[in-house]
Amino acid sequence: MNETLLLTILLGIGSIAITRLLNRAWVSASLAYWGAWVFVLACYAYSETQAVTAQSFGRVPIASEGTFELIRQAHWGAFIGFLIGSLLGGRIPRSASAAQRFIAMEVLLRRHFKHAIALLFMIGLVQLIERLFMVGVNLPTLYLDIRLSYLTNSLTPFGRVASYLTTASPVLAIMLGMSDASSRVRFRRLLLLTIAVAPFGLSMGGRGFLLGILLPYGASFLLFYELTPSRRRLIRLVSRVVLYISCAVLVFAAIGEWRYGSTTRADAQEETFVERSVDQFVSYFAVSIPAVEPVATTLASQVPLGLGRDLFEWPTLQLERIGLLQGSRSSELASLKPMLVKEYGILAFAPPTLIPLLVGDFGFSFMPFYMAILMALCQVATIRLRGTRLLGQVIGTLALLAALQTVQTNAFLQAGNSLAILWTLLIATVIQRLKKQLRSANGWSASGPVARRSPSQARLPESTTQVS
Repeated sequence: MNETLLLTILLGIGSIAITRLLNRAWVSASLAYWGAWVFVLACYAYSETQAVTAQSFGRVPIASEGTFELIRQAHWGAFIGFLIGSLLGGRIPRSASAAQRFIAMEVLLRRHFKHAIALLFMIGLVQLIERLFMVGVNLPTLYLDIRLSYLTNSLTPFGRVASYLTTASPVLAIMLGMSDASSRVRFRRLLLLTIAVAPFGLSMGGRGFLLGILLPYGASFLLFYELTPSRRRLIRLVSRVVLYISCAVLVFAAIGEWRYGSTTRADAQEETFVERSVDQFVSYFAVSIPAVEPVATTLASQVPLGLGRDLFEWPTLQLERIGLLQGSRSSELASLKPMLVKEYGILAFAPPTLIPLLVGDFGFSFMPFYMAILMALCQVATIRLRGTRLLGQVIGTLALLAALQTVQTNAFLQAGNSLAILWTLLIATVIQRLKKQLRSANGWSASGPVARRSPSQARLPESTTQVS
């Protein structure tokens, strides 16, 4: 364990330094990947020394040496991938006028952001009420009942439509991140967006919505911020993010205790709520480490190689539906669950990081090679696409988040990310039309406003008229 953590830190420092040297950037897929893995391995080490128990998992299991060997192989593949990506990426285009290319987006946010969050809130509220009618209201077990209902029952027609509509929320968060990075941090809008998506998150019995808006917002902010840097904006963002995460951890723990009961250390009779909150948050990530080898071994030995069908789950499902791919990969994987549970117990339900999916798709031998390819693509996207157009910023942000989330899940062309890209194309079309209207009304050039300004332009947000 200590060797793996030390190797992760050393490779991370080297990879981030190379990115800084070649691309003149700190924020990239490389920073996200290494930071996430150091954090999760540290969480596992903490859970081991403190004997932390994870809700619904019991004490965090001890990871095998095979797990750490797989992680080390994946890290070497990622290191090579980030090096290739940095060589291909070039330097980021710093420009004080970068924000002026997105004035039409600012206008769209000012006009319609409140309408969008109101619609998201109402959709989620109706979905939550529908779920409550399905499970009834028994307060002691209500949240667990909601979660079990979500996992065991298929979505209703309204629920399916609601799930499609709410995938627009990360795009809104990315737009807010760009807006705040180019002018001033207006954190109230982020809080309002989080509140707007909370009812839908609660209707699934989940807790991910607490960070599901902050992550794309923060990633987008940092990617765009490096194009127009301002120390004041960064300090303001960090102070608010720390407060946001502190509150989110407490709410995260409270929801967990409502859903599963309290979590305690094996050697402690009583803990304060804050101590339990830290333990629950740590164990949520720590259980991913011991799940790596069991799930990888099962996927590699019990079903034919997926050849990308595990990694690109949502496109695979759509191709299966229209008959271009034979069989049902999801059914094949679901049939393995009873065997995993019998062999490894409740650990079979732990999120096993991205590594087992690569093993299931390409086998143990080729896993590091495909990890290198994925990380190279993520690195190029975060370097080359940031601040180009809205679509480029969204893809760059999703690439950064995909590298970040390799520690616990698969974020490569998931249903939510794929639909977010489709929403981006729709919003970009609206922005393009709005840009033409603004040009004709206010005499704007293709790259931004010219000297003549109308009264309507003077009322735009700060970022539309100047760059700090």
